[in-house]
Amino acid sequence: MNTTRMLPLKIECALARLEGMAQAFDTQGLDLPILRETAGELRKILTAQVEALEEAAEYFTNQSDVVDGSYGIPEPNKEMQLASAMREAIYGVGP
Repeated sequence: MNTTRMLPLKIECALARLEGMAQAFDTQGLDLPILRETAGELRKILTAQVEALEEAAEYFTNQSDVVDGSYGIPEPNKEMQLASAMREAIYGVGP
């Protein structure tokens, strides 16, 4: 697992807010290490999940094709649909 990998911006922002809260509590004399630990654990978990989704999306992208749809109009196959859904889940956008 590569924990230095950049996570999607929306996840990085949420983790930064959590880390910022931990720092704010520290500067007020309230030592709440659970916030720092939680942010670190979340970063590791989310990084692993994003990496797994990216790997699966790449696999499905390689299997992507079109199939005959209604009235002979090409439609994406299931693999192409899954790859797009995974990218949307990770980054909030399609291919």
